[in-house]
Amino acid sequence: MTVAIRWYGQSCFEVREAGLHLVTDPHDGKSIGLPAPRTRANVVLKTHDHFDHNCVRQVAGQNTALYAGGEPYRFNGFQARAMPAHHDAQGGAKLGVVQVMAFEVAGLKFCHLSDIGQVPSQELAQKIGPVDLLFVPVGGVFTIGAEEAWKTIEMLKPRVAVPMHYRFGGLSVSIHDLKPFLDLAPTGAEVIRVGSEVDIESAEDLPEANAVWVFSV
Repeated sequence: MTVAIRWYGQSCFEVREAGLHLVTDPHDGKSIGLPAPRTRANVVLKTHDHFDHNCVRQVAGQNTALYAGGEPYRFNGFQARAMPAHHDAQGGAKLGVVQVMAFEVAGLKFCHLSDIGQVPSQELAQKIGPVDLLFVPVGGVFTIGAEEAWKTIEMLKPRVAVPMHYRFGGLSVSIHDLKPFLDLAPTGAEVIRVGSEVDIESAEDLPEANAVWVFSV
């Protein structure tokens, strides 16, 4: 088993494993001031329909499947579940609803929190279940910010937390950068800058807990 993970900015990740080429929340690059993801997916997870998360055409091939919520999705041993959550702290009144995605690849349990706007409820945390790798927004304004992100990490207890949806480089979306999140890192949290891509050979490669992987683009 080799699972490769790559980040393309905002909430767009690529997860590859034999027979699976998954992309989450693709953007077109130019609309947000970042390089476009240059890859092709056979499965796309779209957590909501905002312009910086829904450019499926950017990564779609001839037979690309799209999962945007509803009944659990399965593809050649891959499985994903979607759970609705609020995009803001006003119960979705301002920005609507997103789909938190829990999915499993080669035995690794992932959770993509989309643009969640408040710390998950206990009910949602129970539905998510155990998490090995958590993709968590930290840039605030349209999502939870640094403090809420750490509360969320403490609640879900992933082995690895991966910050996303923060300002860097030429990003044109007005959100905060990564520094406030890193400044609030609790004692014992190991922050590792992993570069543009990580290869995981087995679950034993992951830290037991309290790790933060910061990707570059």
